[in-house]
Amino acid sequence: MSPSPSRVATQATRGVPPSTAGDLDAADLPGSAALGRDWEPFADPGGHEAGFRGNGTWTRERDADTVLLEVTPIGCAAAVYVPSYPKPVRALEGTYRHPSGGGAVTLLLQFAAPAHARRFFAGHRAVVTGCRAPDNLPDHAPTRLDIVPRVDENDLLVDVRREYGRGASPLRWTEVVRRSGPYVGMLIVGLPESESQPTPGQLTATMRGSMPH
Repeated sequence: MSPSPSRVATQATRGVPPSTAGDLDAADLPGSAALGRDWEPFADPGGHEAGFRGNGTWTRERDADTVLLEVTPIGCAAAVYVPSYPKPVRALEGTYRHPSGGGAVTLLLQFAAPAHARRFFAGHRAVVTGCRAPDNLPDHAPTRLDIVPRVDENDLLVDVRREYGRGASPLRWTEVVRRSGPYVGMLIVGLPESESQPTPGQLTATMRGSMPH
């Protein structure tokens, strides 16, 4: 998953990942219709820069070590404390595309115990709430990520992300993170500003309707 729009994978390309992770499968992830009109599942072909080879489906198992690196956003103006996340025992990713050029990624993490899921959720909250871009950042400045929390509850986070500066993504990203028992589900949806943006309520309902309990 790439919850930060700036994340670029650097690990060497590995074998073809399976489309399931243990007993987690596509039924445990949001369907494309739940994201809104015109969204479709996307079979990511992968490649050397992506760090994996596609399996021909829209879901793939993720390596626990690399996925923890990729859930941490990059491009924050101030130094952000990166917590020592507990490692999930299983991780499953799904990818989607929109005809406007938008994209979405969902990630379901299964931890060994609910306490581990709580630690991960608390650590991610600390990162999300500490990543703001300076006001009036000039267009030629290095790319900076700005994360604005919209919902911050005991088991639910929703934030909106934009990039500013040189090479900034034209997309606006909305992320929802939900914790339920030993599971943490993450969904990030990126669309051009001209498109109708998903609401926090819509994405929250999408996650609640798909995650195992």
